[in-house]
Amino acid sequence: MKKTNDCFDFYYTKNCTLRFLSDLHLDSHYTDLKKVKKLFDEAKEKDYKIVIIGDLFDVMGGKYDKRTIKGDIKKEHQEDNYLNKVIEDIAIFLSPYIDNIELITAGNHEKEIDKRFECYLLEFLSLYIYRITGKDLCWSSEYAGFIRIHGKRKNSHDSHVTKIFYNHGKDGNATMSFGVLNVKRNAAMIDADILISGHVHKNYSVPLNRLYLSQKGVIKVKEQLHLQLGTTKESKGVDYFSARKGFDPASTSFYDIDFEFKNSSQGIYENTFLERRVKL
Repeated sequence: MKKTNDCFDFYYTKNCTLRFLSDLHLDSHYTDLKKVKKLFDEAKEKDYKIVIIGDLFDVMGGKYDKRTIKGDIKKEHQEDNYLNKVIEDIAIFLSPYIDNIELITAGNHEKEIDKRFECYLLEFLSLYIYRITGKDLCWSSEYAGFIRIHGKRKNSHDSHVTKIFYNHGKDGNATMSFGVLNVKRNAAMIDADILISGHVHKNYSVPLNRLYLSQKGVIKVKEQLHLQLGTTKESKGVDYFSARKGFDPASTSFYDIDFEFKNSSQGIYENTFLERRVKL
């Protein structure tokens, strides 16, 4: 993986699977770490790569944070150095999977800490993980951006690129529309093969067919895939915050994307992909 201007480039020489997660809220009282560990253990066992699209952290228990109540903070984090304790625990949790984690990007919970304390929460996490493993964590403070998947054959300069646009998410919980209205808006303004978001704790897959003109002047149809990722924060809608806001129970599903790199019938090297729903 390398950063190229405004995007992250992932290079693979064989078929691979990327597990896309978001809204893990690992330090939340409502997140069952045993269940989350199974997601990561399976990825490690099957050699999947992991991309986390924001809100790895919950971090709503700070002294001046009005978003939570003290009873929701885990006992082990009720210390004067609250943020340090949270970062350390999450670093310990993630360290066994450092070779599988391709990228972690920021969500609104990370950006809130960045704004309040003028520091990058994910940067501190990367330092803790390096102290434990001696390996670098690839992270980004950007809320949205591009990822390019390069299917590249060994000993060859030929490759084909799949473009992914990620955006942690916008608007609120989208109780009525589930955020699906954003699919058409995003399709109209973003040129990518796959668009992925989180934030609203909902889950869906919406494929859209789009016309394009090939280099030979032939009209063809290409599918654009829109994925909405769920959460591991298992709110049932009856806790104080959810009930007050009128939120429905959260969806706890995510997506694996299988990438296959092959020669097409025209002899052109290309990427094909297929999404699979993953339940917590």
